[in-house]
Amino acid sequence: MSALVSEGPRRAGCRSPAARPAIPLSPSEGMVMRRLQHDPAARPSRIAAATGLQRTNLSTVLGGLEHKGLIERRADPGDGR
Repeated sequence: MSALVSEGPRRAGCRSPAARPAIPLSPSEGMVMRRLQHDPAARPSRIAAATGLQRTNLSTVLGGLEHKGLIERRADPGDGR
């Protein structure tokens, strides 16, 4: 499973950040989003190592970001689970 930053706002035609409504983020969500800016297709294990979050907490954070439409989680084709 990897997390990808959503392209939704760009596809929706928003021209500038000021035109988008603000989406409130928790400190953990903000930390994960900053990490994903540098590595958009990061696996959760890499995100956890970079942010110091526990895997169980990270799963909750990723679920929240996905629910807000900020990321999209995809199965890793190389992972047979």
